Amino acid sequence: MAVKLRLKELRKSRRLTQAQVADGINCSAPTYSRYENGSRQPSLETLERLADFYEVSMDYLYGRTPPDSSALSSYEKDMLEAFRKSPCSVQDDVVDFLNLKVSKKEALRP
Repeated sequence: MAVKLRLKELRKSRRLTQAQVADGINCSAPTYSRYENGSRQPSLETLERLADFYEVSMDYLYGRTPPDSSALSSYEKDMLEAFRKSPCSVQDDVVDFLNLKVSKKEALRP
């Protein structure tokens, strides 16, 4: 159960499509979709490729450990680098925007 949830969470957090992940681990998009919906379990070899692709441990994929918050994905590293290169006024705008988005989502929750 944990594997399918972790796969979906990792893919969405990196803003990837199922086809992009499938291509990255050398499988078909329908096969990867089955991993995410739980109708098929990835082999040990595929789990290794997924862990390498997402830069996480296999224990994390199995739900045995929490994510390593100190390990950033390449997407997060690129975002952080762009943020750091921006002038302070732009950084302030980004933080304000993120806070606004979070508060809107929280307001919509029942």
